[in-house]
Amino acid sequence: MSAAESKASFFRQSGWMVIATVLMGGCMMLVHSVTAPPRLLEEEYEVFAAMLKLQLLIAIPAAALQTIFAQQAAAAITEQKERQLRSATRAFALAIFVIWGLVFAVILLKQTGIITTFTITNPWTLYFSIGLVLSQLWLVMARGILQGKQNFFGLGWTMILDGFVRIAALMAIVLMFRGQSAGAMLAAVIGQGLALVFGLYWIRDVIRGPGEKFPMRDWLLQLLPLMGGTGAVLLLSSFDVPFIQATFEAGERKLYMAGQNIGFALFQFTAPLAMVMFPKIVQSAAKAEKSDALKLTLISTAIMGGLAAVASTLLPWLPLRVLYFKSPEMWQAAPLVAGFAWCMLLLTMANVVVGGLIAGKRYAFIPCLMLLAGGYVFTMIQLRPWLPQLDSFEAYRIIIRTMTAFNGAALIIALWFAWGRKDQPVVLPATS
Repeated sequence: MSAAESKASFFRQSGWMVIATVLMGGCMMLVHSVTAPPRLLEEEYEVFAAMLKLQLLIAIPAAALQTIFAQQAAAAITEQKERQLRSATRAFALAIFVIWGLVFAVILLKQTGIITTFTITNPWTLYFSIGLVLSQLWLVMARGILQGKQNFFGLGWTMILDGFVRIAALMAIVLMFRGQSAGAMLAAVIGQGLALVFGLYWIRDVIRGPGEKFPMRDWLLQLLPLMGGTGAVLLLSSFDVPFIQATFEAGERKLYMAGQNIGFALFQFTAPLAMVMFPKIVQSAAKAEKSDALKLTLISTAIMGGLAAVASTLLPWLPLRVLYFKSPEMWQAAPLVAGFAWCMLLLTMANVVVGGLIAGKRYAFIPCLMLLAGGYVFTMIQLRPWLPQLDSFEAYRIIIRTMTAFNGAALIIALWFAWGRKDQPVVLPATS
């Protein structure tokens, strides 16, 4: 494929993934429109928003799973590698179920403390949240395979179905049957469950085809650093909402949630470019070919994300009025929108470079990024005792500035390891 054809393919596939992500993201934003007070009680809405973010933190291995399956599927350019991929898919699916069952049992034993900490009124909210983790772990495996195979049509539709089915179920449960946070979490499980069914259909050849013993040790040696790298990015993007939930009183948190949703939407809007980039870099490495996918993706992300951040700075009230068109009290979050937009743009660009490094098996950056994420969590915990004593908006601005500083540092680290120094791909020890 010529350079021009490669770029045309990249932008065509990226365009479809942006469409799929926008449709999914639009549905996810409508989730907050449907659940915002007064449809859900204020404390129920805050619990629901926190549970959505908390399940991302609980499922940090999910990002690593999608990455390694995308990596292995993209590198499966021989029949032997294809058979090993099939065996690995079955083995990991079973292992996830067993581990999830054990974790669920522990959470059931400790549920009183968890319910008290997050002010959960209905224990089914917690149960559905844990169920969502299982469906997410299986779904990201399917999405990783679709991404690695560059089946972006199927990948995009798993995202669209997740969003559309979730919002349809949510409208039925919340608007018709007056469900609260537990019902809203059930809708999330339904949407993700149907997306999983279709994802499994699109990778049916991998699920049911002939397998072959795969190097489990090699996979695990790669999975652990991937959990560190992708987990650090997830921690930087998602820790703040559960932190707010555990730090501030009920009724004070909804404006932060509103502003954070706008920033996270920007992160999601540009993420498809990194999805398209990843398997291209992996396949180029497998074929010993040169690829400019990382530079192309980073430039495109900076342009798209920068325009969105500028728009959020000039018209901070607009996305809030679109998202919360029937909840005018949420429009008061406008002063937070610009800060969130620029904060998440830095993290979005860092995420692109991190994805490129991982695709090339250049893992030297991971310890630095993990230390940075640990420092971020430590700093937030140190701020916790005196933040509630401040005016709410002043406390929120301090949190956003803290996040911006750490996200900027993450971008600098990623750029340094990508172009400031030349790391060789990691070569794992041979297995018998």
